[in-house]
Amino acid sequence: MESVCVFLFLFLQSFTLVYADHQHYDFSNGRDSLKYGNSKHVDSTFNASNTIDIKCPNNVKGNKYRLYPGPSDNYMISLELACNDKKCFKIPHIVSMSDLLGTVSESVVSWPEAGKDVTQVRLAPPDDGILVSRKFRDFRFFCMKDGLDIHGQIRYLKKEIERELMPKLATNLRLRDAIKKYEPNDPIGTADIYLAANSVTHGCGDIVTNLFLNSDSKIKKGDIFDCAIDIEKYPDVGFYCTGKFDPPECFRRMYTSNSPGTLNSITHNAIHDKRKPLRTVTALRKYMNGTFSSTYCRCLDPVTKDVRAMITLFYSPDHTCDITEMLNENGYKPYFNEWCKVVFKPGNTLRITFPPENLLLDPNTHNVILNEYMNKQCVSLFSPSDVKKSVFARRKSGRAARRSTYDIVEITDFFGNNVFEVDDSKRKDGIVTIKYNISDSKKTAVDFHYLQYTWFKLCPYNPDENITATISVIIVPTNVT
Repeated sequence: MESVCVFLFLFLQSFTLVYADHQHYDFSNGRDSLKYGNSKHVDSTFNASNTIDIKCPNNVKGNKYRLYPGPSDNYMISLELACNDKKCFKIPHIVSMSDLLGTVSESVVSWPEAGKDVTQVRLAPPDDGILVSRKFRDFRFFCMKDGLDIHGQIRYLKKEIERELMPKLATNLRLRDAIKKYEPNDPIGTADIYLAANSVTHGCGDIVTNLFLNSDSKIKKGDIFDCAIDIEKYPDVGFYCTGKFDPPECFRRMYTSNSPGTLNSITHNAIHDKRKPLRTVTALRKYMNGTFSSTYCRCLDPVTKDVRAMITLFYSPDHTCDITEMLNENGYKPYFNEWCKVVFKPGNTLRITFPPENLLLDPNTHNVILNEYMNKQCVSLFSPSDVKKSVFARRKSGRAARRSTYDIVEITDFFGNNVFEVDDSKRKDGIVTIKYNISDSKKTAVDFHYLQYTWFKLCPYNPDENITATISVIIVPTNVT
């Protein structure tokens, strides 16, 4: 009975979450509670931005434990930044699950804490670049005893070091044959702890391979997937094609002199697995210009020449922040403490839609959410770095309206120049359109570095009403070199 209780305690502990993008599984507190068998503790979704910490038991019946990656058909492709004296560029790097779990070229996927017989691993993808999985089969982790299994067999295969693996990939060796020595023998049936996670990332892919999973931006048109990606939101984009690209140099043509990047800011890479190229492109925001609207690249069936998939890159200068929709869908709460986040460049517009006057609000929920803003100026524009002189806004004078009317009259920089302006032709009750109007860097002397990240906070005229909106705006300077 005692053993069962300890096991249940260990099981419940495995679901501890530290914060939204960090999952923590600690099996190090158990004593003599684990037995051989496929004990499945965790089945979790792992997003490309997540971090997972796993700790194996200190020991069970005198045996030390280590964490091993489970056999899988998955491999990962990360784009790593490399620099020389002239420019920086991203290079593709194929990593096995062993690499992803913390090893570089040798040993097993684990390391002990200082002074403790504990094995742990942090699973975290690169901060920059894309991370994709060839298949969506779960990848697994096993906490196992060191040495031999119950049948006297070695639990894992000896790994090849990276410099031996990469040349084999370059010669089109079967990928599975090339990376299998990176993985242990399948220990199902002898593993003490079994964890599984799914890999999800953003991008576009061939309809047959389903390399990428991005339901938000995939639009199925007939028998093809048209994936539309806003390059402001996702500057790193991957496109997997098992056929031929059309136009043949479409990825290279995406980045010409009047497209969203320059030669110093664009990468064009290809990795071939069984002659199936994965093409990746990257565009840095600071090199984008307003002349770019959209471009595309198609994937053709090598035999029928039919279009299998198509990627469309676009950039829209017009942004919309519908606070009414957010209030209705998210229970009067902002998403991630923000009502809206947009990227502003000169000439961009932001259309803000506020709640109508007949929208029913929960006063209890609303007061809690907006309490921190109650003592602030009703219409304001402020910097998170609290640079007092960088920007300020003024509220329209006059009698407060009894209905939920919102307005911004003037937003200026410290020198009184109109950095943002309200488009009067589009002004309506409940709708405000703001335009970032600086098209000439000589028009104002303000240091635009102070405006890199700014929040709008807007309130109704009636101070008795509590509807408040906070909008995050990323400012893109005009004089970037």
